[in-house]
Amino acid sequence: MTKKKLKKEVKDLRNLEDNWDAYSAYPITKVSIEGANYIIDLVPRESLSANPCVVPLNDGSINLEFAKDSKELELETDGEQIIYLKCEKVKDKDELCEEGYLQFDDKEFLKKFYKFFEWLGVKRYPCPKCNIGETYDANAGGMFCSDIRCDNPECNYSYSDL
Repeated sequence: MTKKKLKKEVKDLRNLEDNWDAYSAYPITKVSIEGANYIIDLVPRESLSANPCVVPLNDGSINLEFAKDSKELELETDGEQIIYLKCEKVKDKDELCEEGYLQFDDKEFLKKFYKFFEWLGVKRYPCPKCNIGETYDANAGGMFCSDIRCDNPECNYSYSDL
């Protein structure tokens, strides 16, 4: 699956009308489509092998789902925030799940967002500035802070949590 194909699936959701599921579902909102596309832009390339799936929800929002090994990650967006659900199947036990919210305007949004994919087992991330290079921690292993930079020599993106 490519980001282009995922975005096409999201774009196609705009054609859903009232009651598209025969249970009074609302049409998918424009801001949900914009939010889903924003998330897709940020999704690490490696996670595209984690069986991504685009799911319309009856409240007009969109769910992006990823599954890898025994882990599942669901990112629901209404265009203003992400409602997340992380589940892991543990041998001979019920699923262990965690859920919560992440606001797009949170100043640590990217750091928190990429933690989802680290949990899923993905280590490389697309640069949010140029979307060509991938980011890395120039202070990898550093105890006190992260120094995130783009590996594209033509891009000057950097982020530090100092």
